[in-house]
Amino acid sequence: MKSVKVLCLVFGAVSLLSIASVASEVEVSSDFETAEGLRSKAADQFQPFVVDESIHLKTDGYVPYAGQFPYHAQVNAKTANFLEKRAGALITPNYVLMPAYFLYQAVYKDQLEYGFVVLGSMFDGNTQWEQRINFTKSGIIIHPFYQHYTQDYYNIAAIRLERSATVNRYVQPIRLPKITDFRTYELMEGTACGSWNEASLRYLRNQLMPLTECQQQLTSYTISAQHICTDAYRGGAFCNRQYGSSLTIEDENGRVLVGLVDFAYVCIYNLPVRHIRVSYFREWIQLNTDYRFDAVSFEVNGELEAKEDVKAPAVASVLPAAVPEEMLNISTYGYLAYPGQFPYHAEISFKIQLNDYFFTCAGALITANYVLTTARCLHINVGYSFDYGFVTLGSSVHGNTMYEQHINFTRDAFNIHPFHTYGTYNVATIRLERSATLNKYVQPLRLPTLSDVRTYELMEGVTTGTQRSVGLKYLRNQVISNEECDQTLPNSYITAQDICTNTYMGGAFCTRQHGAALTLPDGNGWLLIGLTDKYYTCIFNYPAQFVRVSYFSEWIKLNTDYQFEMKLFKALFVLSVVFVSTVGRVRTSDVKQLAEEESVVKYELTSLGTDQHQSRNVEVDERIATDGYFPFPGQFPYHALIYVELFEFFPYLTHGSLITPNYILTVAMYLHHDIRYGRLVGGNVCLGSWELNGNTDWQQLISFAAGGVNIHPFFNLQNDLYNIATIRLDYSALLNEYVQPIRLPRLSDTRTYAMMEGTMIGALHDYTGSRSTYIRNQVISNDDSQRELPDTAGPHICTNPFIGGSLRNKRLGSSLTIEDENGLVLVGLTYYYYTNFVRHVRVSFFRDWIQMNTDYRSDN
Repeated sequence: MKSVKVLCLVFGAVSLLSIASVASEVEVSSDFETAEGLRSKAADQFQPFVVDESIHLKTDGYVPYAGQFPYHAQVNAKTANFLEKRAGALITPNYVLMPAYFLYQAVYKDQLEYGFVVLGSMFDGNTQWEQRINFTKSGIIIHPFYQHYTQDYYNIAAIRLERSATVNRYVQPIRLPKITDFRTYELMEGTACGSWNEASLRYLRNQLMPLTECQQQLTSYTISAQHICTDAYRGGAFCNRQYGSSLTIEDENGRVLVGLVDFAYVCIYNLPVRHIRVSYFREWIQLNTDYRFDAVSFEVNGELEAKEDVKAPAVASVLPAAVPEEMLNISTYGYLAYPGQFPYHAEISFKIQLNDYFFTCAGALITANYVLTTARCLHINVGYSFDYGFVTLGSSVHGNTMYEQHINFTRDAFNIHPFHTYGTYNVATIRLERSATLNKYVQPLRLPTLSDVRTYELMEGVTTGTQRSVGLKYLRNQVISNEECDQTLPNSYITAQDICTNTYMGGAFCTRQHGAALTLPDGNGWLLIGLTDKYYTCIFNYPAQFVRVSYFSEWIKLNTDYQFEMKLFKALFVLSVVFVSTVGRVRTSDVKQLAEEESVVKYELTSLGTDQHQSRNVEVDERIATDGYFPFPGQFPYHALIYVELFEFFPYLTHGSLITPNYILTVAMYLHHDIRYGRLVGGNVCLGSWELNGNTDWQQLISFAAGGVNIHPFFNLQNDLYNIATIRLDYSALLNEYVQPIRLPRLSDTRTYAMMEGTMIGALHDYTGSRSTYIRNQVISNDDSQRELPDTAGPHICTNPFIGGSLRNKRLGSSLTIEDENGLVLVGLTYYYYTNFVRHVRVSFFRDWIQMNTDYRSDN
């Protein structure tokens, strides 16, 4: 057999926007019953914020798994004429928190008869975990200062339940901000959930925005210290938002309830959403419920005055005024970090002799004694009559010094690379006067090993920066190739000493600092790959340029106490000898042929009717087209790269998923053709590795015979409704950290997975070999898919490129997975991607056939 040494791996990452077709008449507003307040507004007033159809900001959100939002409460009020439904949040087993408007209307206007709260429900017809608990008029507590005719102030109420909720996995109270928590939460990521108009529960994430900016966009409405707002341009326009729905953020201690929906426009507008700021009403909550804050008690003349100061700081708008290509709105100050999130971040301060001014830049702690930064950071600042300097470690929120360590350094502690000139050899170290105390908030960062030759292209990098008066911020961007960076970045010459990130994949970060770390996660944790060097102001969407740390590994080793881990690599020719002796003959021409094109023999694919789909192709902005992210070893242990050998024809590569130690699940399309014409000889399956011509430490190559291939009996090329096949391996795979079967949907799983986040695997092939990549896209309903792919049917499942990006390197047979409370589930196999919308084989449609033709056993 002609075998090829190939590596396989797959994807893992995350997208956060969602796109769905939504009825434009869905309205959420503080005048929910009539919505006259919205309809009376002149349409021209909102024109700048209307979503152009090509932007696709409106969305129904993502489908959560059971127990993901255990604090969500549906509040039902039976009045003389209607059963009204709104939302709230369970804050103790006995109390639900929500806005006052709905309850006041029900009690004083609509003659409330009775009410009940539904907890633990997904509102999808499954009542398995639901708890329904009644409440009465006497159990409703409305803030005494609330005025129904304005609804702008003191719009908060509590409901005392007739009996305590049973706390379990699906019903849990949510934590409130501590009494000592004076954060504004601006620029942090907030999560909202809702179930509007009898729909099942959904969720979406948006960035919290400054109140000043919120007021600028909601000019006709009051925005005060009692409110908190979210930005539709940072996450999407959520069409399932409910009046009273919770808004939560996440910090180092878990989720915190920071808001309750108070006012929202219909989702066809890109306007902010106004929430009640929960922290403003902490004293009232403590006095009127059994919630107990874990801090000191209030002082009437102290804390109440402090509460009035919970206002947005005077920070510039998140969106600079002069953004070229304004509709893109990708300029951002990033997200606010919580204490301990980036324990390696070092702020470097230089005291100048002539005045009291401090110059600052950033760096990364690489050992307890050394900070790594750019030479430019030190070279510029030392020239200003340097007096002394110090490094601040462990700080995140401005003004909070609880975890900070200040450690001095002198001029003698500088070590600038001896070859440094402007633009080259831009690296330096600082030796601290004393060792840093390592703890949860201060930790050194790992550097690439001396043998790490990765470029990190297409991986997701995280960079940090400090915004004065606010604190440490961060943003995620995709690492791009040096060639692409050189072509895109004006007036720059990109060399092997540089590494760049793409603003179109993550945003244009307005809070960058010279010397700040660029990191990414791999299989061993966080890794320092770059130091911020050159960047344009964020009103331009140019790439950011960093110093490539791995280029200077030897210099760092010689000039610090950092100890590199050595990793021995086998020589490629030795690997080739071993491979040939254990698997079979390998021809260089085979590898090159496969690298040029994954499927050399196209088998008359015009018979699939591709021409009829040409008119339906959706033009996607090239800025959302992407090769995806590179996974780390073991991230997708079920991914299988299949090397198919033919009689008197070129071999080809296809993809599949390991579902048991003995069976691979894939699509039937090519295999069916080969069996039909008697060309299939057999082949090999590559498991546990992800890179052709790379490290084979975890690779397993297992042969299969033509007799081990089983095609669904109803499949044919003219009718692709049964496009599925299995491959029986000649011997069982050895299961370990890098090779694991993937779980299939249970027989009782009737979900469509629409609106959930799916992970799709692709692969890059060129003359150097093959590398797996991945991307995350939103799964869409078959009804929505039929608009682009009219012949979509029950055996299909489709994904949307506008939410997550359009993967260039899609591969036949690759997996589509979703994640629920039990882990990853294989829901699709990629097979149709001639348009940007991708169609997959729906695995759940074939559960019976899979169980009858493999040794997979459902856990029902």
